Amino acid sequence: MNTKYKSLLKNIFYFLLAGFVPRIASFILLPIYTSYLKTSDLGISDLIVSTVNLLLPLLTLEVQDAVMKFSLDNTASKKSVFSIGINLSLLGAIVLLIGEIILYKTGIIHLPLHLLAYMFILYIVDSTNIIVSYFCRGLDKVKILTYSSILSSLITFLCSICFVAVFKLGLHGYLWTNIIANFSSTVYIFISAQMGEYYEIKFEKKTSIRMIKFSLPLIISALSWWINNASDKYILGYFAGTAFVGIYSVSSKIPNILSTLGTVIAKAYSMSAIKEFDKEDSDGFLGKSYSAICAGMVIGCSFLLLLNIPLAKILFSKDFFKAWKYVPFLLLSIAFNQMALSCQNIFIAQNKTKTVSKTALIGAVINTIFNIVLIPPFGALGASIATAISFFVVWELRYLILKRELNIKNQPFIEFFSFILLNFQTIFSIYGNKFIIIELIITACIMFLYRSYIKIIFHAIRYYLHI
Repeated sequence: MNTKYKSLLKNIFYFLLAGFVPRIASFILLPIYTSYLKTSDLGISDLIVSTVNLLLPLLTLEVQDAVMKFSLDNTASKKSVFSIGINLSLLGAIVLLIGEIILYKTGIIHLPLHLLAYMFILYIVDSTNIIVSYFCRGLDKVKILTYSSILSSLITFLCSICFVAVFKLGLHGYLWTNIIANFSSTVYIFISAQMGEYYEIKFEKKTSIRMIKFSLPLIISALSWWINNASDKYILGYFAGTAFVGIYSVSSKIPNILSTLGTVIAKAYSMSAIKEFDKEDSDGFLGKSYSAICAGMVIGCSFLLLLNIPLAKILFSKDFFKAWKYVPFLLLSIAFNQMALSCQNIFIAQNKTKTVSKTALIGAVINTIFNIVLIPPFGALGASIATAISFFVVWELRYLILKRELNIKNQPFIEFFSFILLNFQTIFSIYGNKFIIIELIITACIMFLYRSYIKIIFHAIRYYLHI
């Protein structure tokens, strides 16, 4: 097997373990959360996490992509790269603390003090976790990330049982579970990858300028991504209340299966795209990998659409069961988003971060417009449709630019036709199991279209397991 594919497959395997172990824990815990937490509790916690995700790119300057890229391509000292990443993260924490104090003292915001404290702690934990994780990828020590994910999942499981189910701490127990789990993961990665030897307090000016110049356009991309993923919750909360936000948040749990698969592949593909970038795609590596990602997203989405109702019956309890109605278009949006990220990884390998930010900004504007238009009449269903439309636009814009600039050797006809079929299946699936026979036929057609890729994937898995 070609060394490029072998390296990609190895990283996918490790990222797969790192990605799905937390999801398995999440699914086991979901019935506990929906039994012991109020819909408003989940809604508030989701809004807190979404707010922290909004602050992260602003306060860290989205430097983590530069940390990974500059470490992988060896264009700068790894010591300088890591130190700059950590120091920017810590400076962001200081800015956040000052900002929260000013806003609280002046009465501009009326959030309880303990919620502001949670936001601050979550920012510190999440920002440092992101930096050490991306630097670990830059060191090509993916196995450590796998072990840290398993550790984090175990701690999440134990803390959830203890704080939420046994002591019934509600929202506070849920938030502290996330904080402790992410902090433990960060400490493990830092110690295992011996990152202490890479850190120094001072900034290396030349490398700092290069990294910030690379990362600044990605701030717009990250904010746009946040709008596509989180603005609907704020708009939904405004029109329908936090209880509906909680239900909508729960509906994302099933799409998160597909998101995890896509994220796993994207992380591995991003490393390969940087190391193996070839504008002419001479050996077809970029194009074949892109088409394989498309196959994985379409097939995975199709199967999850079939399993939506059965999974909802297992995972959602009480008032949360109706969340199944919002799953289909969220699944479709995940598939679109992962294809957009595949294009993004190639742009990052080219240092074309401005293209990433421009297309993401267009998607954010479209998402906001459709949220405002669709949420009042259709509620959470309108939010899911708006998300799918915006991610589709971002993907198509990036794909057209990519094809214009690079000779990427993918299979556009199969990809186009498979997504047409998937769109039809999504529409049928919002009616529950009423059209299940038609959905099964569509899934069979999709499997037929990608039969060659299915064979290749199985062959690759057998090869890797044999090694």
